[in-house]
Amino acid sequence: MAIKPDYVKKTGNILLERYPEAFSREDFDHNKEAVTRLTNIESKEVRNRVAGYITHKRNQFSSARFHRDFLVSEGLR
Repeated sequence: MAIKPDYVKKTGNILLERYPEAFSREDFDHNKEAVTRLTNIESKEVRNRVAGYITHKRNQFSSARFHRDFLVSEGLR
């Protein structure tokens, strides 16, 4: 049975919205444990997909913020 990406994204976004401080930007294993604590997802595969999505989103947000701040500080924007 394939896991629908929408389910993973919705769950990840809800968790990030409700518990932003519970997740690390770079540590997948920490995020995996946080997903286990905060949800009742029994499937290991689904938990890992949600944790991977959260890690990706946190890195994406941090990278965008870094680039924006760098461009402003260098006067390139």
